[in-house]
Amino acid sequence: MNMTADVENVIDETSAKAGRRKWPSWMRLPSFKFCCVTTLLVCLAYLVWIIMDAQYQQTVFVMRYSTGLLQLDPSPAMVGTGMWDMMWDGVRSWDSLGPRLLLFYLLAIVAVLSSLLMLVQFAHRATIRGMLMVVLVLSVWLSLWVSYDQLNEWAALRRVNIALPRFEAVAKSLSQQWPTENGTLPEAGQFYADPAKRPNLLLLRGREGYPAHEDFGFIIERSDLGAIRFELSGAIGCNIEFHPDGSRPTSYSTRLSGSKATMREAIPLKEHWYLVRYGG
Repeated sequence: MNMTADVENVIDETSAKAGRRKWPSWMRLPSFKFCCVTTLLVCLAYLVWIIMDAQYQQTVFVMRYSTGLLQLDPSPAMVGTGMWDMMWDGVRSWDSLGPRLLLFYLLAIVAVLSSLLMLVQFAHRATIRGMLMVVLVLSVWLSLWVSYDQLNEWAALRRVNIALPRFEAVAKSLSQQWPTENGTLPEAGQFYADPAKRPNLLLLRGREGYPAHEDFGFIIERSDLGAIRFELSGAIGCNIEFHPDGSRPTSYSTRLSGSKATMREAIPLKEHWYLVRYGG
């Protein structure tokens, strides 16, 4: 009897020690606090990125298109002029949006993993403090998601006001003499002109990369009333527009494709100048 009891005691002690045995550090799950802080830091990184980088919208746009979440149907005019290929050749090159796309995917993966581990850790050991942390983290993400459009619009307006003097300089030059042949605009770079087919349209081709500040897009066009519309490189569906006396921002048919650009909002920047948003 005594021997049997001793054997059972030894087995119990061995089992207890095995239960207390620590796993190697690389096999342990991150702590609940670490997961919460990491998730909040990723959220903060996205927030700063949206505010500081004019190309965040373009990055999300290309990500959606590349993954099949967004389907595009380019107009025959854009394909025929080579505009479509020119835009996407630049986008596909690594030195344009490649690093931004990589950063976007990396942050998304970290956010998903840290959020899942946070919930697993909380489910394993639920406390009042842990519940408050989970609610805080989820509230921050929900706030970012709900205010995403408004945040993008505010950030775009901020960057446009900073860039406006460059657009004013180009508009002054174009108002004095609209180009009738290929050339270079000091602030915007090289452009292509086709006065025979599209006399009021300029296609920019001198821009390199995707700068963090707001910049000229691919298209500059002039209306019959003398308004000059500048496509933006960062803010999707937005123009900076110069409207002389007698002209106001409105919906219009684009010179390149003939498609309808429906005005959604016109924000005065200064006399004769507007940030105009188009689309639904």
